[in-house]
Amino acid sequence: MKIKNSINAYSGVTAEKYIFSLKPIMNVASEVETQYNWVDNKRTDEVVGYKLYFV
Repeated sequence: MKIKNSINAYSGVTAEKYIFSLKPIMNVASEVETQYNWVDNKRTDEVVGYKLYFV
């Protein structure tokens, strides 16, 4: 699903558009994936986020 919010894809308002509070949410990620910053096609040690998968 592509989220149409160019300012901040992780805002509470955007989440309310796609996630219904009356339905259960299940984490299907077996671990947290750390997202790193890349500069000149090389990974830095700077953490820019984390990725999890939910259904």
